[in-house]
Amino acid sequence: MLAAKTSSHEKSFLKIVLNNDYYYTLKILRFLVVTLVGSYSPIGYSFSGIDIPDIKPFQEESVIVQKGNVVYFDGLISKESFTTLSNFPHPDKIESISINSMGGDVEAALDIADWMWENHINITIRTVCASACANYLFPAARNKFIGKDSYLLLHGGVNSPEKEFQLDTNTDFSRNSFFESPEVKKIKSRESVFYHKINVDSKYPYCPQLEENYSDKFPEKWFSYEPLSLEKFGISNIHYANSPSQWILLMRSKNVIFANNCN
Repeated sequence: MLAAKTSSHEKSFLKIVLNNDYYYTLKILRFLVVTLVGSYSPIGYSFSGIDIPDIKPFQEESVIVQKGNVVYFDGLISKESFTTLSNFPHPDKIESISINSMGGDVEAALDIADWMWENHINITIRTVCASACANYLFPAARNKFIGKDSYLLLHGGVNSPEKEFQLDTNTDFSRNSFFESPEVKKIKSRESVFYHKINVDSKYPYCPQLEENYSDKFPEKWFSYEPLSLEKFGISNIHYANSPSQWILLMRSKNVIFANNCN
């Protein structure tokens, strides 16, 4: 594995205004503040034992191009990403998103996911769909296509157990003040409403975090789900380039740990 370090372009921050004087920078299990520990090499990035053989999904300024009825999306999800999608000259002709993203801004991802759900948009994972991409865009898609060596990676959501949240702040706010803030409650509620709308179990992004031995079973914090577990969460119409079993075996060989759905 490559030597690990943290560089500024591998961090995505969500700042939540608590009042007129302070901002709270939130780190939710590397989720709302996504800290991807890795180092660049000719083959790509390595973090937490998983090699991502591509630089593009880490780009802060995503590249989004429409070619016919397909949108090609490379990079982190941001408010600008949704604006770009909304401003395409013929958004009504878009049938599929071909994605390559490590995640990004939660609210922007929910905006895109809502649009995908309402317009019956398909999704194809090229290299990776992680974090906010896996949490929202993937389940919102009408049909979901996973390449033979494409990653679907999760590591929690805004409604994860509070013990999994790490708050990184220089202010005097307490953990309780943070979780009771209107802004945090609003986004937690929005996530719950989203999953209810698309008929997916809201525990999908954080199910293994409910287990007492989560840190032992998933020391690298990232996890994925096997096809049967995804179906039990309510996520259907998944198509694999080879067979589901071949995809599972390949992912395990790449250090991906699979979680079970919640009982």
